[in-house]
Amino acid sequence: MAYKMRIPDSWVKMAPNTAKLPYMYNLDSAFGENAANRADDVMLVQYILMNTFAAPKEIFTPVKSSDQGRDFFGFVGASFAQDANLGMQIAAEYRQLAKAFFDNQAPTPTGKCDDITKTWIRMFQMRNLRSYVTAIDGRVDPIDPRQGPQVKSTMIRLNVALPAWRVDIAKSDAPAALQSALRAIRQ
Repeated sequence: MAYKMRIPDSWVKMAPNTAKLPYMYNLDSAFGENAANRADDVMLVQYILMNTFAAPKEIFTPVKSSDQGRDFFGFVGASFAQDANLGMQIAAEYRQLAKAFFDNQAPTPTGKCDDITKTWIRMFQMRNLRSYVTAIDGRVDPIDPRQGPQVKSTMIRLNVALPAWRVDIAKSDAPAALQSALRAIRQ
């Protein structure tokens, strides 16, 4: 079940700014490719993605190209291609993924791990690769409090990306099942 996680004391010692956070959202089980995909965990990730990327024009200005309305490298950063040393075939595959991303609306919190949601996770991971996440695998693993706040984690980055006005999902327009799951704070 998705839940609010207390900020561990060890995190506050490592990164004093984490003391400013009342909690972080976490999952009980992994979400995405080859994962348990529990409905409330999936719903939490979908809700965060929906609120983070629902209005992508406010978050980034994609590069326009003549043959494609929005460009993948404009979204993730032009240096991504050089940093990742992408060949032409891989770059074309990523552009196709981006087309699917830009052509689809943000995932709605249904609790079903569908292709749209997995695509949005991959795009989120691409955009945060190297600085905040280590893989583009379409998977979100639970936060492991033993690893510390500086670990590269898609779930930690999703928490950071959640707009401030949506911080308390339990008191938001989220589906009732998600609100209920997020009412209490656990260790």
